[in-house]
Amino acid sequence: MNKKFSAYNIKELGERPKWWRVRPEEINQQMQNLRRGQTEVLCQTAGDHPLWAVTYNAGEKIKQTVNWSAAGSSSKPDKFKTSGYERQTVVICAGLHGAEPEGVVAALNLISLMENGIDLRGIKHENLSVLLENYTVVIMPCVNMDGRSICPDHLRGATYEQFRTASQGMWNNGNYINWQESKEYFPLPLDEVAFPGGYPNSDGFNIMHDCAPGCLKTAEATAILSLNEHKQTDLFLNLHSCEASPVLLPPSQFNYGAHVERGNQLHRKLMQAFKSRKLINQGQQPWSPNSYVINLNTAVTMCSGALALTYESTVTDKWTFDQILEMHYILFETVLEDGLEKSFSPRSEIVKAKIKQGVAAE
Repeated sequence: MNKKFSAYNIKELGERPKWWRVRPEEINQQMQNLRRGQTEVLCQTAGDHPLWAVTYNAGEKIKQTVNWSAAGSSSKPDKFKTSGYERQTVVICAGLHGAEPEGVVAALNLISLMENGIDLRGIKHENLSVLLENYTVVIMPCVNMDGRSICPDHLRGATYEQFRTASQGMWNNGNYINWQESKEYFPLPLDEVAFPGGYPNSDGFNIMHDCAPGCLKTAEATAILSLNEHKQTDLFLNLHSCEASPVLLPPSQFNYGAHVERGNQLHRKLMQAFKSRKLINQGQQPWSPNSYVINLNTAVTMCSGALALTYESTVTDKWTFDQILEMHYILFETVLEDGLEKSFSPRSEIVKAKIKQGVAAE
C-alpha cells in the first residue's frame, strides 16, 4: 500500500437505517456469528481485511477430474460438474467497488434471511426463502473491504461531483476522476490522488478488471476465480450500483452465445418486473444490454462455465432505502424462478449453441 487515506464523508447525506449495515466492522460481526452457513475467509485484502464467503446447501463434492476449459472442448462438457449436481450453484458477489454499498446491504440481508428466516429488518420473504433452498448458494458480502472502509455509507442525495469522487476518486489538484478516466490506470497512481475512491483496493487495483489469465494482480480476484472454479458455479451474480435506473447487464459479446441470449432474456424479465411494480419509469430506456467488454465476469465464465451477470442497483434518493433493498429481492426471485425452469449453464448446450444475430427489443 502506497498511501493512507482518510474516509470521504459527505455531511449533507441523511442517516442510514440501522439495518443498512455496510461498515467493515459490521460485516465482520455478522459473518463471525453465523450458525447455519459454512463460512470461510478466502484471503486477506490488500488493506488486510478479510474477504468472507458463506455457503448454504452445499452438495456432495465428488473428485473433480477436469477443468472447465478442457471439459468444454471435449465431447462430454458436463463432466466438469461434480459438485452438488442435483442443485445448481449460485454465487452472489457484492462490494467489488467500495462506494457501492447497496449490494453489500442486499447480501447481508440475504444471509440473515437464510440464517434466521427474516432479514435485518425482521421481515419474512417466504417465496424467496423457498426459492433459495433449491440451490447451493454462496455469498461474498463485500469483496473490496478496503474501498468500503473509506467510503460513505450511501450516496443517496449526493451531487454528481460527490458521487464521482466517492466512486472513482480525486486528483491532488482537486479535480475528480471520472468513470472512464479511472480505467486508464491499473493500478491507480495513489501518490497522485488526494482520494482514491472506492473503485480500487488499497494497492490501487480495480478488482473488476483484474482478469488477465496468468497475470492476476490481486489476492481478491485470485480468490474469487478460485472459488468459482471450486464451486463449479452455474450462475454468478455480481452486485454493483450506479446513479441511473437499476438494470441487469447480460454477458459481454465475448461470451458464449447461449449465455448472451439467456442474459438478454433475464434482463427483459427483470425490467418488466420493475416496471409492473413502478420501480422504474415506464418510458425510461435502460442501458444498452450488450457490450464488448472484458472483466472479472468474463474470467468467471472462463474458469467455471457460469452464466455471469452484473446487476446495477440505483443509488438515487428517488427511491427509499427499503425500496432499494426490495429491488434486490425482486432480482433474486426473478432470476431464481427462471433457473428452476432451465439450468443457468447447461454446459453441453452452451458450447454447441450458435449465436443468434440481433437482440430482441425491450
